[in-house]
Amino acid sequence: MQQTMPVTTIEEDHYFVMGDNRAVSLDSRDRVMGTIPLANIRGQAVGVYWPLNRIRTLR
Repeated sequence: MQQTMPVTTIEEDHYFVMGDNRAVSLDSRDRVMGTIPLANIRGQAVGVYWPLNRIRTLR
């Protein structure tokens, strides 16, 4: 499934996030949700699992 979207300007200290199931994800493409302020992001990424040829842990 290919979806197009308009060009989006992201404010400083905000992040554009997308769900893994584009058809039903509530993410930054939604006008109500929008971009996420850095202050609202909790946690830390610990690894990359896709694509399979780039699997690795992050430091």
